[in-house]
Amino acid sequence: MAQTFGVPTLAIVGCVAWLVIKLIRIGQRDKTLPPGPPTVPLLGNIHLLPTKYSFVKFTEWAREYGGIISVRTMLA
Repeated sequence: MAQTFGVPTLAIVGCVAWLVIKLIRIGQRDKTLPPGPPTVPLLGNIHLLPTKYSFVKFTEWAREYGGIISVRTMLA
């Protein structure tokens, strides 16, 4: 006899899939934002930001991406 999955099981699987997709997309740049350095899931650009002399990195990015850039940080 074939085993069937009930509605509660499918709802749980759907919720878990939705949660995984949301977690992976945290830190990704929205398509409507200006360009900027590439992001990684969950961290965004936080791993690229220096703790000292950050103006040097921002100047470098401005030369590469233009005068207005977007930078994503964790959970933002």
